[in-house]
Amino acid sequence: MHRRPMNDSTPLCSSIAPASSHTSQWRAVGGVLVRAHRSLFAVLFVACAHSSAVGYRRAPGVVVTDHIEYYDVHGTTLRDLREQIDLHGPVSRDTARMAITQAEVHWSFQYDRQPTLCRLSNIAATVDATIVLPKWVDSSDVDPAAVYWWRNTTDELRSHEGAHLQIAIDAASEIRNNFLRMTSSDCGQLGRDANARASAIVVQSYERQRDLDRRTRNGTLRQPS
Repeated sequence: MHRRPMNDSTPLCSSIAPASSHTSQWRAVGGVLVRAHRSLFAVLFVACAHSSAVGYRRAPGVVVTDHIEYYDVHGTTLRDLREQIDLHGPVSRDTARMAITQAEVHWSFQYDRQPTLCRLSNIAATVDATIVLPKWVDSSDVDPAAVYWWRNTTDELRSHEGAHLQIAIDAASEIRNNFLRMTSSDCGQLGRDANARASAIVVQSYERQRDLDRRTRNGTLRQPS
């Protein structure tokens, strides 16, 4: 994990920085499987988080796994906290953050071949999230201003980060629901169409992630109710 200097104006929450990767039993060229008997794709969202727990709603048929990692923050004043975050906090896209979340959206399927029709079977949609969070380890003789700042900042950004993770979960759910409805007379074409549709859903989710950051200034503003 890389570090970089951070001043008081440095954002505490990272905006979404999508990257993508994919694996399968067959080689993929230009995002299209050469032999699409089975496919597995992963799309990476990078966001931020500020809590020991990030809330989200589970979606039917989508498996969510979240892993929490911590780095220690020492200090008794607000200045101490900021300096510790500067020193130990994670960096996303060359910008220091208070915490980050990586959420990978995966999908996979096989084929149900019928005499005149092909359907997708054994459909799976998963979200694997790793959340890196600060842990304030000092518990006595602390500045009340530091306590106030810490509590308010982490509360607001916990909600923000839950919303980022929810977007990833919703994308996985939409992919699964689309796969359940898709049919074709040709299984190879069905696989290409399924992966293209899933990729389009992911692209749409990127914009939702960016829009969330714009509306909330990367989690520093409360979301409208």
